Amino acid sequence: MEAAKAYTVTKWEHFMNFLDNEDLGVCHYLASNEVANEKWEQCHFIARKYSIMTSNNSKSFNAVDFKLRKFPIRKLLEFSRGRMQQWFYKRHVATAGMFNILATNVEKQLVDIHAAQL
Repeated sequence: MEAAKAYTVTKWEHFMNFLDNEDLGVCHYLASNEVANEKWEQCHFIARKYSIMTSNNSKSFNAVDFKLRKFPIRKLLEFSRGRMQQWFYKRHVATAGMFNILATNVEKQLVDIHAAQL
């Protein structure tokens, strides 16, 4: 996960070396043509991502309300669709006006570092 979240190639290489020491098969698989780097690595992703990770929807959704599991399947699916639409719309609105190259939290860290040096 740390390799996927790394913003710089240097940090990514550090975590990939760590993975390589743990299991050679993982790095070999990730280096193969089956997995494109820009699909899973932050540092090689060419579009703006803004630190929004949406691959863990099932965990987030399960945490919302476990009582929903008692609903009939059709109601459960309709609720799921509506909830996910709300989440994605909220994230879309939050990032629509962003034109920075860096994610908001990373830019804030750089501003804080710069302010501390003054």
